[in-house]
Amino acid sequence: MTIDTNQASEPTPATPANANEMLDAVHRDLVQIHAAMAERTSDDREIKAWAQRELMQVIRDIGAFRRVHQKPLEKS
Repeated sequence: MTIDTNQASEPTPATPANANEMLDAVHRDLVQIHAAMAERTSDDREIKAWAQRELMQVIRDIGAFRRVHQKPLEKS
């Protein structure tokens, strides 16, 4: 498996419809990030910056999902 670490991942086209789809997407992304890091040698200077970008995108995707699916707070 070869992962291109020169470019950040393309944004996910749409927010997953439910929690299971979101978990599948996060799992897939984390496996790909891990695999890319495992293939690199310890002296690869680009992998850290690439991994940080990729992980930030996973965080953004989770945040977007939560905003869409979060129940509104009830007013007291």
